[in-house]
Amino acid sequence: MRIFDKQVNANIRSDLMGRLGMIVISGMLLVLVGVCSFAWFAKNDQTSNSGLQVALRTDNYEILIERNTRYDSGYPVITDTDFVKDDLATEYSLSATSTSVSPSMAYELVNEYRYEDTYNMMPGAYGTLSFYIRPTSAEELIISFVLDLGGYVTVYDNEGNASLEKVAGDVVLDLLKGHVLFFTSRTGATYANYCYDGLIQNGTFTFNSSTASLCGEEGMTDCYKVTLYWEWPVTYFDIVDEISTESVTRRFPQTMTTYLGNGEYFFYGTPDHGDEAALSDAYNDGDQAIGTGTDCIMVYLNVL
Repeated sequence: MRIFDKQVNANIRSDLMGRLGMIVISGMLLVLVGVCSFAWFAKNDQTSNSGLQVALRTDNYEILIERNTRYDSGYPVITDTDFVKDDLATEYSLSATSTSVSPSMAYELVNEYRYEDTYNMMPGAYGTLSFYIRPTSAEELIISFVLDLGGYVTVYDNEGNASLEKVAGDVVLDLLKGHVLFFTSRTGATYANYCYDGLIQNGTFTFNSSTASLCGEEGMTDCYKVTLYWEWPVTYFDIVDEISTESVTRRFPQTMTTYLGNGEYFFYGTPDHGDEAALSDAYNDGDQAIGTGTDCIMVYLNVL
């Protein structure tokens, strides 16, 4: 059987399907542009989500976005009264498409993976996050961004009433940094052939207009398009077996080897790093910790 375009044996398939049934996350990402930052995702038992915010305030450029309505129905944690969108609407516009209209905006990321006819955020999911930078002067633009991840979790009072609270524990917040990976570039026409580069491993990346080209999209030809690429690898071996070397290009860049040294980002607990099976189990446990510890994964993008 093939899962996420990988051939797996019956034992692995059984383990994965049992695990995925508990950590399916509905794949939405909102980006908030303005005086804050960017991002978020969602989960399927109670549907978790992730959102993104961007903190941008400058006279040299404006930020523009394209909206869609993919998650306007069927994702209760996102759209139910007093949940994510209602909460975001108190600070961020859910309708504006430019920072010239609103300094803070929330919008959906693109999830390219469908699971059971739903755009779920889960191990194996992947997609993009895009926005546009429109210069308002002839000056060269060098903009440094900080990307961080957070989340919301649903809590219940003694009467069973639900509300959202921010995820406060470092364990889940650290695990998000290794399980939901962000990159600045991607090649390959299909998922099976994707190769990433520009791993965002220290939470920062830089846009430089001198090395970028203006967008060719209608209505955006005076803008630069910035696209980040994200993926949630299914297993630990999907990472370590797919790291490029000096002579071979694979799915993930060589910098993943160094990044794996941050064990708290990838593994739940303290597995023996000489035991590949233990590392694999601890990675799976990390997935589960994310799935049970968050209902909404937020990605924050701020300008330095």
